[in-house]
Amino acid sequence: MMTTTGASAASLDAPGVIALLDLPPGTSVTVDGSTHTIRRDDFVGISSVPPTGFHFVAVSSAGDISSSSQIGSSSDGRSVNNTERNIPRPSALHTTGFVLLMNPEEESPYITREENGSWIVARRYDAHTEEISSTPINNVTSTNLLKTAGNGG
Repeated sequence: MMTTTGASAASLDAPGVIALLDLPPGTSVTVDGSTHTIRRDDFVGISSVPPTGFHFVAVSSAGDISSSSQIGSSSDGRSVNNTERNIPRPSALHTTGFVLLMNPEEESPYITREENGSWIVARRYDAHTEEISSTPINNVTSTNLLKTAGNGG
């Protein structure tokens, strides 16, 4: 992992990214009490995560399509912009997660840091076990994701 020691004090305040790769639509992701339901196949992660403190990340697997809700409908039930998509609702039956205790002055094999202080914690979702892997993503992928997030990608 690319870790940086001796970074300036200003760079230690840079927010980071929690990347959760391969999450299916309908999965619920909660970071620090803020919950988001994934609606697209190309979701990567949450950005602007504070660089210090305690962060709790929870992932609830998607339910089946039969319990789905209509996305993009108006209050009278009509489809908005002629788009109807069925996204499975998150299942409370299987929730997994992890805790990050961030200290920007300490090195960690689970965190990739750039020279400017930006950082990323990246994990891959396993659809067979419905769990987030505890194995870090390879350094090249983490670095590319961090650079993409830094460029507004």
